[in-house]
Amino acid sequence: MGAGRYPYGRGGSNTTQDLVSGLGLYSMTAYRDVFFVDGNDTNASTSVSAGDKANPFSTVEAALDNATTDCTILIAPGHTETLTGASQWDFATAGIQLIGLGQGQCRPRITMNNTAATIAFSVSNQYMENIIIQSSLPVIVDAVIIEDGIGNITIKACEWGYITEGTDEFIDCISMVNNNSNVLIQDCTFDMGEGNDGAVAAIHLDADTESVSIINCEIHGDYSTACIVGDTTLSQELHIFNCKLQNGSTDNIGTEPCIELLTGTSGIIADTYIMCNVASDDASCVGDTMVHFNNVYSETIDSGVGIATAAGTTLTA
Repeated sequence: MGAGRYPYGRGGSNTTQDLVSGLGLYSMTAYRDVFFVDGNDTNASTSVSAGDKANPFSTVEAALDNATTDCTILIAPGHTETLTGASQWDFATAGIQLIGLGQGQCRPRITMNNTAATIAFSVSNQYMENIIIQSSLPVIVDAVIIEDGIGNITIKACEWGYITEGTDEFIDCISMVNNNSNVLIQDCTFDMGEGNDGAVAAIHLDADTESVSIINCEIHGDYSTACIVGDTTLSQELHIFNCKLQNGSTDNIGTEPCIELLTGTSGIIADTYIMCNVASDDASCVGDTMVHFNNVYSETIDSGVGIATAAGTTLTA
């Protein structure tokens, strides 16, 4: 039995293997095939026969193109990759777990340098974790697209950013196209910086989503519509919990809301800090049928005011 596509030289197939115990990642177990990606390995290639630890894929694109159902793809710390085409990373096989290894700036880093470059979820039941995604051009349309009708998508501990502040940006960091359900975005960071004029939203629910949860995320930057946007068709059961939302920069708070949802959108916003400079605290979250619990709004830079408005107002339903 050869080394196979398993860590530590273990072979076999369709066998549960403990993978990254102790690394602090969410996914601690792999099912079925395991593929490795490391563009810094001298043995790496895009060959269909690559993918084991000794001969990893050189790109995530190649690993996704050769993915098998319910496989796990592990990306090495320090791996870098540039995307220039639409759906260049395409989750087109069901059940993929794509996991970046490494901490802080050693996490895998993806740079998009074409306005059409995207990561696409074109098949349901997918997982992506611990990857840095950055723009190197003005007005890249969408970093991540969850395509029409696709559901059961989890995105955890990923970070969206830019190369040059004030010029490089994504119009939408994550875009849900239509009829998307059971999407979890958790422990992610979105930073489009200040002075940008092309960023519309960090998370954009374009139409008709159901059971989308945004949990423990931080969103910062100048967004022309809002940090979180829902439009075209109302969404149901949208849950925004324990987030920090700031439209604008700390010393130049923006005049657009942090959340703007289509009339009739239902769900809960809870335990979330909201910072922008609009006419009233209620105007910071545009969503007439959303229910609020323990949210705090501030539009004041003066440190003497604290974390609420001068009147100590908190958002209510």
